[in-house]
Amino acid sequence: MGLLMLLLPLLWRETISQNPEYGIHVQETVTVQEGLCVSIPCSFYYPQQYKNKNTVHGYWYYNSFWKSSLAATNDPQESVHSWAPRPIPPHWRSPDGQLFPAYYYSPEEYLTQKPEVHIPGILKSGHQSGLELPLSSNRFASQDLHSSQLLFTPQPQDHGTSLTCQVTFKNPSVTTKTTVQLRVSYPPWNMEIISWANGTGPVFLGNTSSLVVLEGESLTLDCYTHSEPQATLSWAHGNQILHSTQALNPEVLRLELSKLGIEGSGEYTCQACNSLGHHNHSVRLCVQTVTQKPEMHIPEILESGRQVTLTCLVPGACREGKHFTYFWTGTALSSQGSALLNTSRLLFTPQSQHHGTNITCKVTFPKARVSTQRTVQLRVTYPPQNVTISVSWPNKTGPELLGNTSSLQVLEGESLTLVCATESNPPATLTWTYRNTVLQSSKASDPGVLHLELSKLGPKDRGEYTCHAQHRSGPQQHSIRLCVQSCSCCPIFEENGSWPLIFTLLRGALMGVSFLLTYGLTWLYYTCQVNQPLDTLDKSEMDLHLVPVFCGI
Repeated sequence: MGLLMLLLPLLWRETISQNPEYGIHVQETVTVQEGLCVSIPCSFYYPQQYKNKNTVHGYWYYNSFWKSSLAATNDPQESVHSWAPRPIPPHWRSPDGQLFPAYYYSPEEYLTQKPEVHIPGILKSGHQSGLELPLSSNRFASQDLHSSQLLFTPQPQDHGTSLTCQVTFKNPSVTTKTTVQLRVSYPPWNMEIISWANGTGPVFLGNTSSLVVLEGESLTLDCYTHSEPQATLSWAHGNQILHSTQALNPEVLRLELSKLGIEGSGEYTCQACNSLGHHNHSVRLCVQTVTQKPEMHIPEILESGRQVTLTCLVPGACREGKHFTYFWTGTALSSQGSALLNTSRLLFTPQSQHHGTNITCKVTFPKARVSTQRTVQLRVTYPPQNVTISVSWPNKTGPELLGNTSSLQVLEGESLTLVCATESNPPATLTWTYRNTVLQSSKASDPGVLHLELSKLGPKDRGEYTCHAQHRSGPQQHSIRLCVQSCSCCPIFEENGSWPLIFTLLRGALMGVSFLLTYGLTWLYYTCQVNQPLDTLDKSEMDLHLVPVFCGI
């Protein structure tokens, strides 16, 4: 059968092993992946004298538990048993006395066994875990190991991701891998609130952000969260738990708020809780009224000539945005331009003529297309102005304004009423004085006007009458001189300083001269007419010359 056939029985009889000239060397243990092919090198030697004499044949036997079977050979006279393991097509050559079976295989066809990944159940977020992997991970330097252990700290975002263990065999070069999906438990995190208002698109709200809606509007709030296991979601307004509905997504809780009123303002909180923890997300909601009138803050009493700030605002105005248009109008104002503001302030310098006039603040809500306004009456303090004196006669219907006249002439025995009037706020205190003596003072029931009645005037009533207007902003006064005549020919004069004494002396002198002149002329007349009978004189002439004319003041 050939030299090799002679060697094998000797080996079985352990004869060659005792002859150092013959020998066969085969690897005692070979590990191979199930379904793959393997090449087992076999080397042998024998005495030089037998070389090149006979053809060398090689035989591989498969020894099972109960029998041996020929697995491979290059001897054409032998056949391989069909029930033996699938042989490797051999290729033998022995120029140097060695046997090398060649091999051919397809890794895709024969590689069936996958590596195993051992994960300790459900991973917990933030807790380090050891994963036992028979792999040479590309995350680490390759190691020639039967298994590999990976220290791994999972995070919430790792839940549902894939982990792959890849094994590479060096000889022969072949690769296999196993992919597993990670399950990571974690408390609620990455919460979001999305608002939907009146058909508008979604608005993503950050934590503790603010949202403004107009009174009567509706709003939908969606709360999103991620957790494993699934968290329980709830909505609360302050300390009150609100009814909410689960959206199609189990991780979304929806809160619908319809026709919001002022009481709907406040903080809305979405809370998510599972066995590993809880998380909150809040949004502040401000419901802006559009039905209440604006508030106007104006000093109760304005001072003429002093600038003040007028303030107009909407009750319960939301500070988070600009939602109102203010417009100032009124008798005391020219129209002020509008602007989107939360509060409107106007610099204003009141004058006396503004007292009692109106000022209006109009607020427009552009989003709701409605307006509301408030009007107030101005109260302006100012000192007395235009102090005037009028005279009222008993036989006339109305008073006569004296204007700039500084004196008034009346006949002895007449009666009249002097009327003093002025404009001021608050009303001034009016007082009539005569020669530094108070004659009449005003009362609260008749503000701004004071009457002084003078009856049956005589010489003692002549002189200056003054109306005083006392006010906290300053005094004012106006005077009139009254001349009382004894007859229609009385001259009009003014008593001021020593002039009354001078006029009195002049009057006495004139009366004396008039008396002497009258009687002197009478004496001359009678002297010249001594021879003329008295009955020839005209009666009227006698009366004229005998009765003197006298007008005293």
